[in-house]
Amino acid sequence: MGTNTKDTNLANNKRILFDNLKKQEADAIRHLGQRVGAFLPTLSGYARLPLEDREELVSDAVIVTVGNIGKGKFTFEDTDPVTYAIAVAKNLLFNRLRKKKLDTVSIENVTHLPGFDPEANDQKKEQQRIIGAMLDKLEDPCRQLIRWRYYDNLKDEEIMERKLSHFTTLNSLKSQRCKCLKKLSDMAREYRHLLEG
Repeated sequence: MGTNTKDTNLANNKRILFDNLKKQEADAIRHLGQRVGAFLPTLSGYARLPLEDREELVSDAVIVTVGNIGKGKFTFEDTDPVTYAIAVAKNLLFNRLRKKKLDTVSIENVTHLPGFDPEANDQKKEQQRIIGAMLDKLEDPCRQLIRWRYYDNLKDEEIMERKLSHFTTLNSLKSQRCKCLKKLSDMAREYRHLLEG
């Protein structure tokens, strides 16, 4: 599939990418995920994570970045949203490696970006609060899939092993959760006041 003009604009113009992420446009979110995903393999410690954790790291970095743009915690000051998302991903990677008691990655050389506080420990709690406020608006299985992932911190394999859902394959579970996150993203636009609170 060839590169279209919109993809080229997103890749070449930080402001256009930022504005489209602020509007939560799917092309911009996908572009950000692809750019972050392409960079992460260069980080020390990344290869030691299980494949599922690598995928979740990209997804979580994109969710945090788009959320921080929506809440005004990250404002455009000629900072590339991709650079910001990579810094978020580095911080998340460091935390995951530390949590797993693996050799840690040094993040001392990470540039502090405007509006970005790498020391903020309440980032995940804030994310859970926002998701929790909107979960009541979703129906099952979406509500449950998101709750297992973001509240109970269950891995997809564990959900399958414990037979907590009706899904018969990991791919079908991941695919459904992806659709659910899209619904949640659409809902976030409608209930923007939840992101500002």
